[in-house]
Amino acid sequence: MAGSLVETDSEKRKALWRSRRGTRELDMLLGGFVSVHYETLSGEEKSLLDRLVEVEDPLLTDWLCHRRRPGDPEMAAMVQKILSSRNE
Repeated sequence: MAGSLVETDSEKRKALWRSRRGTRELDMLLGGFVSVHYETLSGEEKSLLDRLVEVEDPLLTDWLCHRRRPGDPEMAAMVQKILSSRNE
């Protein structure tokens, strides 16, 4: 059990690091989401988050500012989950 907690903490720290974007808005949105919700994400959602942080900043900004919608329905659902987390 302790090994599992260490792995989860290590994964979360990596996800937090990868969610750093260099713009205040994206850092706050992605970092805040990872900080609060990472442990509750399913394995599939964590994989989507990994894919999401690989997206170029301009496109990611468009998605998170409602200017564009991801073509992939699963990615669109992850973007919506991140956006909905702002209201919690």
